[in-house]
Amino acid sequence: MAESRFGRRIRVLWNVDETVDRVNTTLDRFDGTLDRFDATLGEFGQALGRFAELLERFGGVVDRVDHVGGEMENVVTRLDRVTERLDRVMDGLEGVTGSALNLPEQVRRLGRLGRSGDDPSGPG
Repeated sequence: MAESRFGRRIRVLWNVDETVDRVNTTLDRFDGTLDRFDATLGEFGQALGRFAELLERFGGVVDRVDHVGGEMENVVTRLDRVTERLDRVMDGLEGVTGSALNLPEQVRRLGRLGRSGDDPSGPG
């Protein structure tokens, strides 16, 4: 019986040793996984840093685009004013050209009146 107890103890110790080896192997794999995860997090942190730098640069681009947009609004406002002024000038020119276009007809009428001996200025 002493041998059977001793044999059981040896088997239990052997099983415990194998279990400890398996646990150590698992912990080693887990440690390797954590190392890879840490490296991945480091790479991700670097990528985030580069992304943050790009966003900062992009902020400058956005500021420039906003500035150009503001300048374009000023240009459009000025063009609207110029267009209004040109419309007024064109209205004035149409009035003058309308009279000028009628001038030959008015000269013909005056010529007819002068030939007939009538006073072109009318009665008076």
